Amino acid sequence: MRWYYVKPHAAVSQYYLVTAAVIIAVCGSARSDTTGGPSFSPVDITVYYESLCGDSIQFVRNQLVPAYRDIGSFFTVNYIPYGKATHGKYVSNGVEKWHFTCQHGPQECYGNKAQACGINDILTNPERTNKQQDLVNFVGCVMQARNPSTAVPQCLQTIGMDTQHVSLVENCISSVAGDELLAAYGDKTLALQPSLSFVPTITVDKVYSQEDQMGALRNLTATVCKHIPEHNKPLNCSG
Repeated sequence: MRWYYVKPHAAVSQYYLVTAAVIIAVCGSARSDTTGGPSFSPVDITVYYESLCGDSIQFVRNQLVPAYRDIGSFFTVNYIPYGKATHGKYVSNGVEKWHFTCQHGPQECYGNKAQACGINDILTNPERTNKQQDLVNFVGCVMQARNPSTAVPQCLQTIGMDTQHVSLVENCISSVAGDELLAAYGDKTLALQPSLSFVPTITVDKVYSQEDQMGALRNLTATVCKHIPEHNKPLNCSG
């Protein structure tokens, strides 16, 4: 069996390069902000995380989900489930395959890929009309499960996915399609500047700063509020 690593692949099918940044629709009953929604471009939050990382789990549970509940109309979320993993290709019996290694072992690689497949299905499913809400609910459900690496199918059902789409995601997880999705997230992670050194890493409006990183880990709502123009700030930014 011959092993070799490849440079990040620039051309991956559009099916696999769907971004997890979806502009949030305002649906008041699920939110606590009362200003009627933003009249500016929502703050962009990107989370580089791992499925079995304790700090990632705590951030999603204690910061991301509550912040979305409070001021979700004012920011979007990009989910990058990869972290400190590595990826490359090897040839076995003349067949080229992907290989991944993850900080918390093979189960984390499986969990990262499972979330990548779930995220992709939500984003490409025309029947889902509030994709950002679905993404927050889905990732929140998975990361709060007893075993996040195996929680994807159940959490898809929890957010209302039908059995056909759950089956599609399960097929993705065990196929080359899932490998390609995870490798694409790996390329995004490797392109981060400065290079990722802590998980989770959070960027604001596509830019990393130590101040925003530390602020988001302590209080994501306050960090998002800091980037909302003063005349657009919702009531929940006044606390």
